[in-house]
Amino acid sequence: MYSKYKKKILTKLMHNINYSKKKGMIIAAPSDDPPYKFHWVRDASIVMRVILDLYKKTNSDEYFVKIMDYLNNCHHVQELNTLTGLGEPKVNINGTTFDEPWGRPQNDGPALRGLNMLKILKLFKTHKNIIKKL
Repeated sequence: MYSKYKKKILTKLMHNINYSKKKGMIIAAPSDDPPYKFHWVRDASIVMRVILDLYKKTNSDEYFVKIMDYLNNCHHVQELNTLTGLGEPKVNINGTTFDEPWGRPQNDGPALRGLNMLKILKLFKTHKNIIKKL
């Protein structure tokens, strides 16, 4: 069943990755009601897990660029002066803090992001040719 919808799923996934003008920002959904046009740390981490798996299968430069954009954006997000520090659940897709009321903290997002960082480190170690792309 997955193969029947794979192209459509990947198209929508890439739309959410490419939605923001700020590279590395990944929206949860292109919805205004309810408003989900934010970079949610948890959702972005889940999406990037898929991109990491796709890169490992294909070695596609398109996926590699998305991984690097994600890494750079994670660094930016962690440097923001947010209300709750590293446990902040979301940021605006222009790279600024979201300082309005929301359910804080959400500790699963940073944990999932951390797991991705470990996967990326392993990817860099096991795919020596990746260094040439940097």
